[in-house]
Amino acid sequence: MNITMQIIPNSYETDDGFYYCLNRITINDFWDDNVMALNYWTEADYQRQWLEGLERIKTHDTSCLVASIQSPVKSQPLLNWWVLFKIKDRIIINNLLTMDKSYMKLVGDRDFSPDNCYDFIRPRDTSKTIKGYQVSEWFVEL
Repeated sequence: MNITMQIIPNSYETDDGFYYCLNRITINDFWDDNVMALNYWTEADYQRQWLEGLERIKTHDTSCLVASIQSPVKSQPLLNWWVLFKIKDRIIINNLLTMDKSYMKLVGDRDFSPDNCYDFIRPRDTSKTIKGYQVSEWFVEL
């Protein structure tokens, strides 16, 4: 399995009370940098979730890697995550951005934590479109 998540060193910033850094997901030869909010989850929360998320897909049909989560109480609700679906020995990865009303519909007033984030995974959308937008998918052998 060639999937990694890591924090990009020296990328910490503060902008009007919004504390963040950058993280990078690598899937085979593809990589993507993401802004990682640090006002709701800590750096340690993300790192623990990434390790558990990668281990979980070995024994479960679904898992996720949370790239960024913002508290709906303190700011605009936002969830940027990479959802993993296992089919036989293949992992299908979708990057999903959930915000505002979509976030509230998915999470509501429940806490979204490293311990329960897997409870919010919905079934894979095999139509490959969400609200008219093409869903990007990456494939990795387990």
